[in-house]
Amino acid sequence: MIVQLRAPASAQELERVLGDPLSREAPISFGKLVAHDEREEAPSEAFEALRQWGVHAHLVPQALGGRLTSFEELLALVRVVSRRDLVLTTGLGSTMLAAIPGCSMPARLVRSRPRNGKPAATFKPPPHRPMQSPAATC
Repeated sequence: MIVQLRAPASAQELERVLGDPLSREAPISFGKLVAHDEREEAPSEAFEALRQWGVHAHLVPQALGGRLTSFEELLALVRVVSRRDLVLTTGLGSTMLAAIPGCSMPARLVRSRPRNGKPAATFKPPPHRPMQSPAATC
């Protein structure tokens, strides 16, 4: 089921590219994401699909060399990603927060990484063990 949104063109395009999340053939489908959850692994191909589309460049304002045009556009893009899996949103959120001016990381480095298709920061579990919730590690 593809949702028809009244949204900026970038969000409509991302929705189209990601395809129907109910279809197993979609780049980011509910079925694939549930399978990752059941195996307690990060959905790496979903993150890759977002990277290939250029979602990280939409986290940096145009004035700083990115593609983001407005806060409304950002919210629309986050909505498209969030309706598929909040793990993906967390990954984008960490990049977005790192790119905010005044962050402790060198601003030029943080802002250049998303423009070049690389997250400034991301949530990724260690490769040698499954993800654990914070409550499970306390």
